[in-house]
Amino acid sequence: MNRLLVFLLMLLAASLSRAGGAQQLLQLIDYVGVDYAGAVTDGAVTNAAEYSEMLDFSAGIQQQLAALPDNGQKPALLKQGEQLATLVQNKSAASAVDLVANSMRLAIIDSYKITVVPRKQPDLVHAAALYEQQCAGCHGVTGDGRGPQAAGLEPAPINFRDRARYSQRTLYGLYNTISQGVPETSMPSYHELSAEDRWSLAFYVGRFAVSEPVVIGVPTQTSPGRQKALMDIAKLTVTTPAEAIEAYGPEGGVLMAQLRRNPAPLFSKRSPLRFSRHQLDDVVTAYANHKHEDAYRLAVEAYLEGFELVEQGLSAVDPTLRIEIEQSMTGLRTDIRNAIPVEELEAKVIRIKGLLDVASERLSERSLSGGAAFASAFFILVREGL
Repeated sequence: MNRLLVFLLMLLAASLSRAGGAQQLLQLIDYVGVDYAGAVTDGAVTNAAEYSEMLDFSAGIQQQLAALPDNGQKPALLKQGEQLATLVQNKSAASAVDLVANSMRLAIIDSYKITVVPRKQPDLVHAAALYEQQCAGCHGVTGDGRGPQAAGLEPAPINFRDRARYSQRTLYGLYNTISQGVPETSMPSYHELSAEDRWSLAFYVGRFAVSEPVVIGVPTQTSPGRQKALMDIAKLTVTTPAEAIEAYGPEGGVLMAQLRRNPAPLFSKRSPLRFSRHQLDDVVTAYANHKHEDAYRLAVEAYLEGFELVEQGLSAVDPTLRIEIEQSMTGLRTDIRNAIPVEELEAKVIRIKGLLDVASERLSERSLSGGAAFASAFFILVREGL
């Protein structure tokens, strides 16, 4: 019995490890699909640091595709990974890179049955601007499906204020619709938006049916009670409001509505730079133990889930330092793939951690002034295509 339990736990651990790897693979594919346009224009490199990242991530994508469990789709995915890397190396058109990246992302989600979750807190203020620009023409400013372009569309645009429909839709379902569009309707795919933007829009439209006074007027407690299961982002995004009420009572429905309007409690308040330092320590440990794939994965996490979250803020106060850290972290990932001696890798990690400490000091010395805040916001808007 004990042996069986150990075996089952090993299977579970392996499954969770593969799921985490697939999630990171999707992050890399999304990153290349969205950010490549900022690195190459008309066959010429316009941002050398960004292009270096694209080369690194496209190589990392091939590596992580090879590590996926075998199934009928894997050979085609491996070919697409090679195609994506070749497109990046040849400085091909951004539209071609985006097309392959989007196709790969959908194929991986479908063939490996992956449930995607937002990796950082949805930005509902930014989502409101995106909605007005991209969605309000058909769905209406208030989400009632009566926008100025809705007349004559068949089927009619969805009314996001419909309570019956709201009760049956998951946030993950909304995210998928935004990502893939709906065939044979006027609803297009918005795969050109970043995954973060698509999640922000999903949360934004997923709250239209619940008025703010109703949500605020019902007292809830977010920790005690059965409904605390909804405080897990993976659980929240695949649960419908109707299921929340059925499983957790009326309080579950209210908590669901509150978290759609304000998802902040679901996301860690950890310091991104501290997270990067921690992951870099784990990179060295994994690499020293000859676990190079784990080391590469951890190095990607140190960047995408750590430093990248403060990159624009740092660029507003010290752009030279931001570029130096970005290039150093890209170089580290390349060094891992090239299997440099562990002593050299340790030295490079120590140097990067020192740069992160300087970045932390720079950000602490000068919290964003009005001018720096404007610059940071401007770069984010440009990057997201507004």
